Amino acid sequence: AQKIDALKSLDLEGFLSINKKLNTFMHGFKAQVTVIGNQAIGLLETNNVDHSNLAGGASAGIGKYFTYLSGFRDDKLQASNTVKKNFESGKLTAGKASGQEKVVIENMTSELVDLFHKSEKLLEEQFEKYKLYKLIKANLFSVAVLNEMEKIVLELKQKNNILFISEFNKIISDAIANEPAPYIYERLGERYRHFLIDEFQDTSVMQWRNILPLVHNSLSQGFFNMIVGDAKQSIYRWRNGEVEQFVKLPDVFSKEDKSMLLVEQEQSLKSNHHPKVLETNFRSKVNIINFNNSFFEYLRNATAHDFSDIYNQAGQKVAANKEGGSVNICQFDGERAEREQWTMDRVIDAVKLCLAKGYQKKDIAIITRGNADGANLAAQLMEQNIDVISEESLLLNTSAEVRFIIELLKFIDNSANEISIASIRYFLIQHQNFKNSLNNTSNTSSNLYAFFKENEIDFSTHYLKSLPLFELVIELSIMFDLNAEPNAYLKFFMDQIFGFGQHSSSISDLLTWWDNKQHKFSIVVPDGVDAVNVMTIHKSKGLQFPIVIIPYADLTINTKGIKHWTALDEPDFPELKYALLNHGELLSDTSFANIHEEEGRKIILDQLNMLYVAFTRPEEHLFIISANRRNSMHPYINQFVEKQQYNTQII
Repeated sequence: AQKIDALKSLDLEGFLSINKKLNTFMHGFKAQVTVIGNQAIGLLETNNVDHSNLAGGASAGIGKYFTYLSGFRDDKLQASNTVKKNFESGKLTAGKASGQEKVVIENMTSELVDLFHKSEKLLEEQFEKYKLYKLIKANLFSVAVLNEMEKIVLELKQKNNILFISEFNKIISDAIANEPAPYIYERLGERYRHFLIDEFQDTSVMQWRNILPLVHNSLSQGFFNMIVGDAKQSIYRWRNGEVEQFVKLPDVFSKEDKSMLLVEQEQSLKSNHHPKVLETNFRSKVNIINFNNSFFEYLRNATAHDFSDIYNQAGQKVAANKEGGSVNICQFDGERAEREQWTMDRVIDAVKLCLAKGYQKKDIAIITRGNADGANLAAQLMEQNIDVISEESLLLNTSAEVRFIIELLKFIDNSANEISIASIRYFLIQHQNFKNSLNNTSNTSSNLYAFFKENEIDFSTHYLKSLPLFELVIELSIMFDLNAEPNAYLKFFMDQIFGFGQHSSSISDLLTWWDNKQHKFSIVVPDGVDAVNVMTIHKSKGLQFPIVIIPYADLTINTKGIKHWTALDEPDFPELKYALLNHGELLSDTSFANIHEEEGRKIILDQLNMLYVAFTRPEEHLFIISANRRNSMHPYINQFVEKQQYNTQII
C-alpha cells in the first residue's frame, strides 16, 4: 500500500506516457544493436565468408555472435569470453579455413574488430538500462491497474467511512513514530506490566515497532518481559515475518537510520538483555534428535549461503528416557510420470506398517507443503479405507451426499441444467444402486423424471419449490435415503442451511451463497477420533505426533512468479517512484542485483526452515519421502545420505 500511495499522483495518461518513454529508449537501443549486427553480417555475405571459417565455428563463434546482434537476441548480446579473446587477439579465422579464405577474412578483420568494439561500447553504456526498462515495462500496466483500483477503494472507504483492519498497524506506527509514550500506550502501560511475545521470529517489523514502546516503558519501570522464538522456525516471510529481528536482538533491526527514540528503546533492550538457549529436546527420541542435529549441521555448510547466524545452535540435547526412535528415508530417482504414484505408495506403505506395529491411526501425521498435496493423499488413504482428518477432508463440499443435494437444488432451480442432471444420475447409480434399464443417456429433464419414476421416486419440482429451504433439504435427504447411516457432513450441512434459511427462502440465493462460502464450512470433529492427521507444515507448527510422514520433502526452490517492489530514481520519468520488477536472471544484471541475490538466499532459508519445522514434529518415528526433482531440496537430502553414509533405521 505504501508503494501504491507513492504513485497516486499518476493517472492512466501518466502511465501511458511512461510506457512511451520506455518504448522509445528500448526501440532505439534495439535499432542501434541490429544496425551493427546487420553491417557485420552484410560484410561477411558480400565476401562470401562461411561462418564455419570464422574463429569459434558456425554454432558459437564470431559469425553466430553477429547473428545474435542482427536478430536482437537480447539474452545473447554479450559476447562469450572466447569470442572476446578472438577479437582482442585479432585472429578471426578458424583453423579449418583454407589459405584463400584466411586472406579474405584477414582483409576484413579491422572492420569486424571495429564493429565488435562499437557493440561492446554500446552495450556497456546502455544495456543495463535496457534490461531495467524491460523489467519495468513487464508489469507497468499491472501497476497502473493496481493504482486505479487503490483510488476506487479509497473513494469507497471515504464514502462509507470505513477502514480495513489491515491498515491499523500502519496507522498506529505513524502515530507513535516520534512520540515516546502516546496516551493510549500510557493507559495500557498502567494496566499491563509484563509482556510476553511468542513466535517472535515471525513478527513483522511494523508489529515489533508498534509494541516496542510498551516493552520499553515496562522495562524502564523494572518489570520483567520475555521474547520467545526460534529463528530456525521462521516460515511466515510471506506474511512479512522478519527473522533478522530475532537474530539481531537486542539490537533493533532497521534498514534505515534509527531515530533518537528508537536508539533509546534499543538501549533499554540491551541493558535488560539476558538470553537463554533451551538446549534440551523433550519431544523426540534420541535417534530423531541425532539425525536432525547431523542433517541441519550438514545443510548449514552445504548451501552456498551463510546461515550460521540462524543455525549456529541447531544441535539439541536429548532428555532422559528418550532411547530409540527411527528415521526412515525413501528416495526416488525414476521417471517423472511415475513419481506421484511412487510417493502415494510409499505413504500408504508407511501408514500400514505403523498400524501393523500396533500404533493407532491418530498417532500418525502426514505433513505436506501445500493443501493440494494433502487433499490428494487424504483421498488416496480413504480409498484404502484408512480414516483421515485434514482441513480439506473435513470440508462439507468433500461429501458426495452434500454435493448431490446441491445438484438437486440446482436442478430444481433450473430444470435445463444438463450438468446437474448428469451429476444426479451418476451419484444415484454409483452410490445408491439405482436402476438405469431405460438407457436414456441424454441429459434432459424428461429423461431424469423417467429415471426417478423407474426407481420409484416421486419427484415433484412444483411441490419441492413450495417448501422452506430447511424442510426442502430434509425432504430430499429422506427421499433419496441419504440418512440411512449417520452422516456428520449432512448434519453440519443442514445446520448451515437452517441458518441461511432464517433470512432468505430463495434457492438461487442459496446456491450463490454456497458457491461463495463452501470452502469455509467444515464439520467439527470431537477429540479422540481415531484417524490419520493430514496437514500442512504451517498448520503442524507447535504440534507433535508419535509418527510423522513427510511425503514431499523435496521442497521446491522456485523463484517463478516472485516480484519485487523497488524504489526508482529514473531521470526519464521521476514521477514513477516505485516499480514492480520480476525476480530472475535479468534482475541480477541490473543495479538491483543485490535484491536478486538476497531473495535467492531467503528462498533457500525458507525451505531450510520448512524442513526443520517438519522434521522436528515426531516423537518416535520419522518417514522422509523425497523424489529427484529439478530446483528442489532433494539433492541436499541425497548428498547427506551418501556422504554421511546414513543407514535407514527400522521402526
